Amino acid sequence: KVSRNDDVNMTVHYVMDDNSEAPSDNKQTVNFTENGTQDLVTQKITWTPADSQTLNDVPSPVLTGYTADIKTANGKVVNFGDPDINVIVHYSANAQTAKITYIDDTTKKNLDSQAAIGKFGQTITFATAPAAEIENYKKKGYVFVSNNFDNQTYQAVDSNNVFEVHFKHGTTPVDPEHPGAGY
Repeated sequence: KVSRNDDVNMTVHYVMDDNSEAPSDNKQTVNFTENGTQDLVTQKITWTPADSQTLNDVPSPVLTGYTADIKTANGKVVNFGDPDINVIVHYSANAQTAKITYIDDTTKKNLDSQAAIGKFGQTITFATAPAAEIENYKKKGYVFVSNNFDNQTYQAVDSNNVFEVHFKHGTTPVDPEHPGAGY
């Protein structure tokens, strides 16, 4: 009587398109043992095949802000001697949108807004940098009040990528005896 062993592995490897940290590999193994009888004169072995076994399906982890190209790595029935199975799941950062609005608090009207499109985790970049836009409005006589944009990165929910910059009208006291001249 003789026996032999074999392992068949299924490894699911995860790769991020933006080189961020990926989930750990998922590996499963099934073990086979086949028994046989060896003829002592001819040395020929007659093997009794081991029963097939099943490698299970592996759902891809859900990662906020990313989409996997394979939702589930399909398992399969394997037999003694079958080759190992390797599956690579690629994750792509989701497309996201952002918006910044410049608001005149004195008149309660929007002065302007800009939209931007990027990918989850990237730094949000508007066509005109908010700091430059703020300076432009100051030159027009507006007084800066507040800004909740501070070079953030795109979040997974677009409503978290909405920003406001507030201004009020600047004033200059006027001396009635010298019209047009400020103090």
